[in-house]
Order: sequence, then structure tokens, then C-alpha cells
Amino acid sequence: MDDGLVVKTIYPELPPRSEYSITELGQSLLPILDAMITWGEANRDLFVRKYGQ
Repeated sequence: MDDGLVVKTIYPELPPRSEYSITELGQSLLPILDAMITWGEANRDLFVRKYGQ
């Protein structure tokens, strides 16, 4: 799927090698992901009590 978030570079060598890198569009999601991590950490105990580890 070409969503523009990550770029895959394939190198024509043996053994085959490829690298992935995040695009500017992908980087724009980082503050959202950070906010989700912060929320999860703040509410971890609630979910551990309800669902276990």
C-alpha cells in the first residue's frame, strides 16, 4: 500500500537489502503517536486492573 508515510528503498545487491524511512507526512503523525503513548501511560493502571497484564 502506498500511503506516503514510509519510503522503501531496494538496493540491487546480493544479498538483497532494503531500507525503510519515514516521510515528512509520516513525521507529521509523531505528535499524535506521542499523545497516544502519554494517554496510555496515564491510564495503564485502569486497563491492567480491568484486563490484567
